[in-house]
Amino acid sequence: VQTCALPIYATVISETASRQLLAGSIHYLEWVQLIHQTIQVKSDYLEAGRKLNDSIILLTFLTAQ
Repeated sequence: VQTCALPIYATVISETASRQLLAGSIHYLEWVQLIHQTIQVKSDYLEAGRKLNDSIILLTFLTAQ
């Protein structure tokens, strides 16, 4: 099983940002920006996985002929 630090990183940043917001260390806008970044990291990670799977499927199809 492959693992990647990016989703873990995004989760840690998200949790930290939420704790900082509740503690008053950051403002709402800063929190929104951090959450947006974590969503983008997760989205990019999933998109890269989808592209990899598409490539594997295509390669398998082409080599089977």
